[in-house]
Amino acid sequence: MLLCLFLTTLIFLVNSCEDKQALPSGIPPGCDTASLTYSTGAGVMQQIINANCATANCHVAGGTAPTDFTSYTGLQRDAGGGTNSLFWQNLFVNRSMPPASQPRLDLCTQAKLKQWLLIGIPQ
Repeated sequence: MLLCLFLTTLIFLVNSCEDKQALPSGIPPGCDTASLTYSTGAGVMQQIINANCATANCHVAGGTAPTDFTSYTGLQRDAGGGTNSLFWQNLFVNRSMPPASQPRLDLCTQAKLKQWLLIGIPQ
């Protein structure tokens, strides 16, 4: 009995010390966050970026934003780095994007962006 308690405690301690990145919580039913890539496959993130970020006068060449998100190369600088990326910080920490004048992203779009950033922004 004492051995069982010891092993259970040991397993708990080992698992709690692992460096894990949390997957998005609260994913709405029907929101597919599997196989997300920038430009290929079923989970294409480029469409989300173009519709919400790379819009006229914003994250485009000559736009008001300092970075151009109309290409994967332009996006890599801000989006690479998971939770430490500028993209993550602006969307999910300080919530400065999208700007207050624009509608907030729906929960599914947020979940997809979080997952894509966590898995390393695959192209």
